[in-house]
Amino acid sequence: MFYKVKVVSEIFGVDFDGPLHPTEAHARRAAQTLLAVHSGKIVVEIHKLLDPQFRSSEIVGRLEK
Repeated sequence: MFYKVKVVSEIFGVDFDGPLHPTEAHARRAAQTLLAVHSGKIVVEIHKLLDPQFRSSEIVGRLEK
């Protein structure tokens, strides 16, 4: 199972093109890093990818600042 981080920012818009993470813990660390370096309002969602084509996912975590 792989995980991805979705970033929603008022300044930069929506980004779901980042790297794949092998575990939820790796994805959560990436999300926390994004929160730390971004200065504005931001929402970071951690998605568990469900199908091999990466077209469907479920949200397993959400962090915001």
